[in-house]
Amino acid sequence: MLTSVAARTDAAVDWSQVTAELGTTAALLAAMVADRVALDDLRQDVDDLTAAMRTRAVIDQAIGVVMASRRCTPAQALDTLRTASQHHNEKVSAVAARVVGRVAGRPVPPPEPFLPRRRTPGRSSAPA
Repeated sequence: MLTSVAARTDAAVDWSQVTAELGTTAALLAAMVADRVALDDLRQDVDDLTAAMRTRAVIDQAIGVVMASRRCTPAQALDTLRTASQHHNEKVSAVAARVVGRVAGRPVPPPEPFLPRRRTPGRSSAPA
């Protein structure tokens, strides 16, 4: 980063003060960039969790179907779905929808959109 400092006076410039102020400014900018990166990460987390909430119900149903047919634990049933997902190169939710659709005798409708609660400005999210 190139910084230009010009003095508009004939008086002597205290370069140590200018350097200190530039250091402070650089630290503030670095903190702002870090905050922006953290905000972007949080937004991605929210997007990922929202997508997971949309597909969770059909995955849970498929786990139940696999548990009943294979007489296995929930963890083993999920592993079975994951393995099928990897072999077919598709998402676990797509495999789960196919499993549930076969048992139901009809295709599973697409998941309902998950609508996260919106906070009212000025209200605390802490329980009363």
